[in-house]
Amino acid sequence: MSVRLRIVNIKEFTGQLNKLGAAVEQKTLQGALSAGAKPIIKRWKELARYKTGTYRRSIHDEPLPSKGLHHAAVQIGTDITDPPYPVFLEFGTSRMPAYPAARPAWDEKIDEAMAEVKNTLKDTLEKAAR
Repeated sequence: MSVRLRIVNIKEFTGQLNKLGAAVEQKTLQGALSAGAKPIIKRWKELARYKTGTYRRSIHDEPLPSKGLHHAAVQIGTDITDPPYPVFLEFGTSRMPAYPAARPAWDEKIDEAMAEVKNTLKDTLEKAAR
């Protein structure tokens, strides 16, 4: 069995390939990863202990610096560092038990997050191929 591909109009074919390449630029990858982070962030906020709401409001995603043309990364976390209150809640201290929220949220929602990234990229590529 063999597969044959006949390209009638090389200019049109090249144009379509260029559109697909442009669709998968860093900004697009970043957006897909950010969309995938949303289910994890939402669940983390639901599980987070509530006193004043500062901890819940601090949970977010942010893009990380690029390491190349087709590389993207998003970090999910909190910007509270001094004192490291979220770390104390997640792991506990000698005077306080642990109230984990980040890891359980990750474990529960990672499959949904990966599906969201996949669907977002699929939609982007399908739009670019039209």
